[in-house]
Amino acid sequence: MIDYTDVDAKLEEYSEAFDLYMECGEMPPSMPPDDCLAGYMQEVIDNNPQIDGSDPTWVAVLKDDLISFFTVLLEQFSALQLEAMKEIALIAKFNESPIEKKRMMWQEVCNTIEAGYSKYDVNLPGYTAQFKTDDKDAVFLALTSDWENACKAKLDRKKRQMLNCAKIQFEQLSREAVHGIMRIKRW
Repeated sequence: MIDYTDVDAKLEEYSEAFDLYMECGEMPPSMPPDDCLAGYMQEVIDNNPQIDGSDPTWVAVLKDDLISFFTVLLEQFSALQLEAMKEIALIAKFNESPIEKKRMMWQEVCNTIEAGYSKYDVNLPGYTAQFKTDDKDAVFLALTSDWENACKAKLDRKKRQMLNCAKIQFEQLSREAVHGIMRIKRW
């Protein structure tokens, strides 16, 4: 899971990644390949071949706009991640607890899973049925593993949905700004 809780550090990382990508066409090796914002940055740069570095003003404008856009998204990503981290802490607490504590936590676990996931994400009824026949520790381990994976997948899905919705507005505003600047230059 990519850590979005330190917004300033991530913005600095994206700023450096932008510079490196403009300079040599590659993202830094430290940038995870599944980072949706880094992927979007690459997409924006690649889809704007006129920003080839020959006009530093356009490069600076694009970079500033992307970093400003990322600032808003990162604040939202950070809130989502903190929420997911609370759930992952509950998963870890449940996983590490002795059976008596698991019994006391069971209703909270069920409520959390039922409220946040479909049976296709975490098949709670299926796991409950397995308690009658299988090794309970193995069932708990499989349940918490599926639950944690589902939690991370849900976080990633929410971030990508947020980016997809926001990028439409960002791209529209960027096009309008470019057209306005072009009209001023012609005038």
